[in-house]
Amino acid sequence: MPQVALAQSPPAEAESPAKAAYRAGVEHFKKQQFADAIREFNKAYRLDPNPVLVFNMARAFEELKQYASAIEYYKRYLEMAPQAPDRAKVEDSLRALEILQKAAATEAKVMLTVTSVPDGAKVLVDGREVGVTPLKAEVPAGHRYLAVEAPGYTRHSSELDVDAVNPPSAHIVLVPQPAGPAPAPAAGGMTRDAWAYIALGLGGALLVGGGIAGWQASKKADKLDQIEANPRPTDKPEYDTLKSDGKTFALVADGLFVGSALAVGTGLILLFTGGQPEAPEGSPSGGTVAPAAGWSF
Repeated sequence: MPQVALAQSPPAEAESPAKAAYRAGVEHFKKQQFADAIREFNKAYRLDPNPVLVFNMARAFEELKQYASAIEYYKRYLEMAPQAPDRAKVEDSLRALEILQKAAATEAKVMLTVTSVPDGAKVLVDGREVGVTPLKAEVPAGHRYLAVEAPGYTRHSSELDVDAVNPPSAHIVLVPQPAGPAPAPAAGGMTRDAWAYIALGLGGALLVGGGIAGWQASKKADKLDQIEANPRPTDKPEYDTLKSDGKTFALVADGLFVGSALAVGTGLILLFTGGQPEAPEGSPSGGTVAPAAGWSF
């Protein structure tokens, strides 16, 4: 049974939809529910493309012995992560899978028929696009993973047994996506890192402003000291004005310094929080294949 390495789980309220789909895929993979794992990894990939997810789908297709799809996804992983530290191991797996694919090339082909509402939806079998509806296409016999998708509709996914005795057909009615404004992305559509750097920049600006206000307060205090050292009757109005202005500048400086500390603290929290989940490990073609890099959101 393949094993997966799990990262420390963040609080549920901090988990993004993409990471939730990733974790669901890992759980399905651990239970050997590989088609369900592919569905969840693919959902996470559409939300946040990442080469680790492509690797995970390749691993699941490999477990399903769907060698063509596994090869395609391993190659895509290497294209997306050309400097991957596990490149040699993945290439070894690719060579083994290509041998297995040739051995399975004599599999019977079965005509698959897919129709949908609406027409023109994209059809994918084992993660590979085979055409648009209405569709008649030959696919290898066996247990297959079917997906049908169209813009503005919820993606349909299911499993089917492709049997030469009873050629399969499927009629899919796609469900329109809910109308109305989509939920606003976190932080106004910008990434967490972008908001972190904005907060840090704001903190720096407030710090500079506080320094200027503090310098002005210090100048007022110096003048007050000079008047107190050599008081004259005509200095009283100037003394009162300097005292009032100095107090105002001192309060402004304090407020700006506090704001700067809050902004910098917020920026650092945004910048350095987040988990690093790992990818499923293990390869039936021999050895363990797992990308060294984690996946962050």
